[in-house]
Amino acid sequence: MISLQELQEMRERDNAHKQEALNLLTVALTFDDKFFKFQLINDGNTVKITEAGNDEENNFLLCNVAGDNIPAMLCDVLKQGRAWLF
Repeated sequence: MISLQELQEMRERDNAHKQEALNLLTVALTFDDKFFKFQLINDGNTVKITEAGNDEENNFLLCNVAGDNIPAMLCDVLKQGRAWLF
């Protein structure tokens, strides 16, 4: 049986990998002169998208990515944020 500590470590590792994937998405969008920041928040259940250089306190979009693996998370972020990102 898996301990609570091991489960927490697995979640933290998974969230770190998800954040790295979001960082790579940030880099990919810069090739099209689109400058956004993606931040995994709410224990990995939400992605906060902010446009670089704008008022980040009031100008952001939240995407629900609860329970997603990395490919599903990226798909959800692009679907939920498509009008704003593109």
